Amino acid sequence: MITTSPAQKRLLREHRRLGAWRAVAKHYHVNVKYVYDLAVHGAEPTNQAIRRALGLHRLKPPKPVSYTEPWVTEAVNNLQILLDQKEQR
Repeated sequence: MITTSPAQKRLLREHRRLGAWRAVAKHYHVNVKYVYDLAVHGAEPTNQAIRRALGLHRLKPPKPVSYTEPWVTEAVNNLQILLDQKEQR
């Protein structure tokens, strides 16, 4: 297992100290599933209250995907053609 985050390392140290995942979960006042998944698999919970209890940073919302409809691109191209034709007159 490769540990990458400081939170994982911290939970693994707590597990060695306390001896059981349930004891670690009780220490952080969260369900054992969240503690185990983060420590062993690196899966971070998405619930903000659980993240706060485990000492994780707040999740940032994903950036919206920029998408231009094909008809918009075609309309811009057509307008450019019309403007070029007008300048040539």
